[in-house]
Amino acid sequence: MTTSLRVQVSRLRASRLARDAALLFVLNLASRALGFLGSLYAARCLGPVKLGTSGVVQAAAQQAGLLYNGGLDPIGVRRIASDPAHATAVTGAVTRFRIVGALLLAIGWAGVVLLVDPPGGRAVWLLGIPLLLATALNLTYVFQALERLPLQNAIATGGALLSALAYLLLFRPGAFLGADLVVLGGATAAVAMASWIAYRRVTGHWPLAGGHWALARELLRESWRYWLLTGVVFLYASYQVPCSCRVWYAGTGLVWRTCGSASGSCSGSFWWWACSSR
Repeated sequence: MTTSLRVQVSRLRASRLARDAALLFVLNLASRALGFLGSLYAARCLGPVKLGTSGVVQAAAQQAGLLYNGGLDPIGVRRIASDPAHATAVTGAVTRFRIVGALLLAIGWAGVVLLVDPPGGRAVWLLGIPLLLATALNLTYVFQALERLPLQNAIATGGALLSALAYLLLFRPGAFLGADLVVLGGATAAVAMASWIAYRRVTGHWPLAGGHWALARELLRESWRYWLLTGVVFLYASYQVPCSCRVWYAGTGLVWRTCGSASGSCSGSFWWWACSSR
């Protein structure tokens, strides 16, 4: 190894940015690998119909969560990074707004599910409520602003490990409909709880300790464009709706079948996607 190369390696080792980047890469890789393995085993245990139904519920919960997102993450990061002393106030305002929004949305979700018998049954759709509530407790933007993102990623990796272990230890072929939503909701809640504890250790306060509604309104006046952009991007990339596909089989003519999972869920760029193949 040449002297110049040794100097460069020494500089990288001494750089906090390089260390954090390497740690983030390892944690993200581990989290994705654990999530993939756990989801693969869960899919084998649930079967296509149950897995597809759970996927629609999960996608619907994610889409509904856009209503209380507020586009506040980039604004929160900017405010806190410019002056860490604002962390308590900004975090409190954002968290209060999102929790209230999630509670109202959960009440509306439960009301609709109880009034209407949705595909798959009411029970599995009610399991989407914990996902709505737990997602509202996310504090990733705060750790990013405070340059503690590796800590948040370590917590997320722990959540992925918890989910994978739950799948491997508790799931068996023929698992009940919505079993994966129970695991996902529990893991998301555990990650949120650990994030809140870590936030308190870093700042000395709980996320709801500061902030007020006037500050939340002020932040929303800045964030509404990000809110709109987040919704458009998410709907473009991940929107899922029941749909049908036209499939041509040689010599048999046109046959209708469901597209995506067995529950009839498609992912695509449009709210209704007619798939066809020859």
